[in-house]
Amino acid sequence: MLVGGVFAAAGLSKLTDSTLLYGGVMRRLEEAGAAFPFYEGFLTRRIEPNQELVIFLVAGCEILIGLSFLSGGFVSYGAVAGGVLLVNYALATAYGDMLRLMLLSYGVLALLLLGRGAAGLTWGADKRLVELLPRWLVLFPLRISLPGEKKPPASGDPRNYARR
Repeated sequence: MLVGGVFAAAGLSKLTDSTLLYGGVMRRLEEAGAAFPFYEGFLTRRIEPNQELVIFLVAGCEILIGLSFLSGGFVSYGAVAGGVLLVNYALATAYGDMLRLMLLSYGVLALLLLGRGAAGLTWGADKRLVELLPRWLVLFPLRISLPGEKKPPASGDPRNYARR
């Protein structure tokens, strides 16, 4: 739930920060650190001309990720989306700063482990959603089966063939 609160608060703070809403994204990224050289082109061609749209999309994604973790619903999707946001932030700000890069990498790993570890299936809405919706829709992309559930043998497994 702490992860959800952090993401939701970050998204809401971006929506209330007038310097970010009106063209301050690139300045804020430059203040945070240097971008990787191969990523600078993407930032200047795609992000800089569309700063207002980008900040609304990032803030909206952070709020949705936060709600996902707070409710325990669709945690796999929230974990993957959070990981993508952290990777992009790392590419935009962590060039030459090994500590920042390691911390952001550990953050991505922690999010993916939370999504894989079935946090929502234990305490959250995913437990009920698995009963209401097709499993793959709730568990995808980080899980195939429920925790503790025996997986069916692979189709090429010799145990599938009848003994003669």
